[in-house]
Amino acid sequence: MRHTGLALALALGLITALCVCVLAVGHDGPHEMPTSVVIVEGAVHSRQGIGQTNAISVVDPATIAKLAALFPDYDKRPSSDIAALWEAGHHVYFNFRKGRAIRVTVSANGDGDTWSVGNGDFRTNGKFAELVSGLRRRAAR
Repeated sequence: MRHTGLALALALGLITALCVCVLAVGHDGPHEMPTSVVIVEGAVHSRQGIGQTNAISVVDPATIAKLAALFPDYDKRPSSDIAALWEAGHHVYFNFRKGRAIRVTVSANGDGDTWSVGNGDFRTNGKFAELVSGLRRRAAR
């Protein structure tokens, strides 16, 4: 009888630990939706090493989803063998609960058609520059 009680206590402890792990992954896992996005335009720095930049802040869930769709699997921090041989035009910060953030760097070419999270290049899935331009117009209203 003592062994049954001990086994039951151990089983309940393991189940509780497993549930906590599953809930933690589910709420802070790789497919969690960001709570905000900040798009920072690359700055030109003076000789003193100081630059001024423009930023757009987004908290609308539908717009955040559109931005995330431009960078497939960015939250998995993909890598490739293609080296970034382009100038950064924008830094897109996807901000999550608990202070976690993922920075996506987007190329400065006309359309912003290349992106990276630091380990290789990927093609943007859509028109980044067009979306940013639309956000700027909406923010000015």
